[in-house]
Amino acid sequence: MLLALVATSAASPALVTAARGAVSLVAETETQPAAPYVLDDAHALRVPDGAVAVVLFEGRAIQVTGPALVKTAELVGAGQATGQEPSVLAGLIERGTSTKQAGATRAGGTTLSRPLQGAKVATVPTFSWSCGDCGEVAIELASFLDDEVVWISAGTNTVAYDGPALEPGPYAVKVGGQEFSFRVTDSSAQDQVAAIVAGAGISDPVLAAEVGAGLYAQAGLLSEALWTLDAARAEHDSDELEALTRELEKRAGLE
Repeated sequence: MLLALVATSAASPALVTAARGAVSLVAETETQPAAPYVLDDAHALRVPDGAVAVVLFEGRAIQVTGPALVKTAELVGAGQATGQEPSVLAGLIERGTSTKQAGATRAGGTTLSRPLQGAKVATVPTFSWSCGDCGEVAIELASFLDDEVVWISAGTNTVAYDGPALEPGPYAVKVGGQEFSFRVTDSSAQDQVAAIVAGAGISDPVLAAEVGAGLYAQAGLLSEALWTLDAARAEHDSDELEALTRELEKRAGLE
């Protein structure tokens, strides 16, 4: 466990972005929330033998391996500097506590899962949906403001977006005749997450994907979190990635 034990008071909150094994939060009671979650002064993080957690704190990434019992004051100066100012992570934590995350919407038996209904995204790598046994269906993307069609395709449950770059603004996507909406925004939050993950120095690509997905989820960007996990699962057969995907889909109302 890489920790510099420095006693301080009123430490900034940390963010547990990934947890493997029976990692728990300890105060008067002990709970095992699903990452990501905030670790504040009132709690300690218990990492049992064989478990691992990745904690982001004051611009640094700390990989904690068990057995360990850690409080935020003990994280000062530990781990790998991500190259991002502490305020960047603090902003993501604050955003996650104040931003309502988009959820799934079902229309006529169809559910759009990538991107989520009402989501704010920087790019759209894929569109994914479920519609029972509907087979191949048409998909149409249009500007929400003027109904100008941007792209037309067809697929079964998922299709890669290969149309023109999307300008910021609201869009409507019709899948099998059902309409859903999302908004393309600037990529500032997504760029911050990518920079933090790149600077964290995590050599395990599966764990790095978990950390990235955790950061996106905390920032209220569940669509980005799910796309991150989709890309990682396409390259790695991982129970951890599968379990985290199911957990975030549950949060998004897809179950």
